[in-house]
Parts: sequence; structure tokens; C-alpha cells
Amino acid sequence: MDRSGDTEKGPTLPAPNGGCAGSPNHRMRRDRCSCVTAVFAMARQLGLRVVAEGVERPEQVSFLRSQADVIGGGYYAKPLTLEALVQRLRKESEAVRLAS
Repeated sequence: MDRSGDTEKGPTLPAPNGGCAGSPNHRMRRDRCSCVTAVFAMARQLGLRVVAEGVERPEQVSFLRSQADVIGGGYYAKPLTLEALVQRLRKESEAVRLAS
């Protein structure tokens, strides 16, 4: 197995062209979904957690909800600069403090 995609979190395997929800062609979409589902099933059999990254569209979320352990990407939050992240965390921290 090519381990060039390994990270400290474990091996990575990118799904081509946005996984299965990105294809306008029904047959390509069905085939791609079958392939992605099979890869997720193999990961589960190996005891691995499935992390879907780069999720941008609602249809991707609907498909991945039943497949992945963790879903992340622009659908949930756009990338932030460090300054924007610090500002957001401060704001959320203050809101939690006020709610207590």
C-alpha cells in the first residue's frame, strides 16, 4: 500500500471529485457512491475511523452522515485566519460565560 498519504492521524485516501455527490451524471454518481461506500466499509472492518474532509454541499452531508464518523469542510465553516478564529472563540467563550 502506498503510504504517501499517511499523516499522524493515520492513512488518508482522498475521494476523487468530491466523493460521490459531485457528479451530474446519475450512473457515474451511483458508481462513485458504491466505491466510496466500499472504501468506508473496508475502513470499518480494519477498525479505522472514517473522516470526511472537504465537504461543501448538503447532498454530500446527507450521504456521509451514515458513512463517516466525522465530517468537516466548508459546508459547516469556511476557513478562518488565526485572528478570526481567536475572535470567534472569545465571542463563544463570552456567550457561554453569560449563559452560566
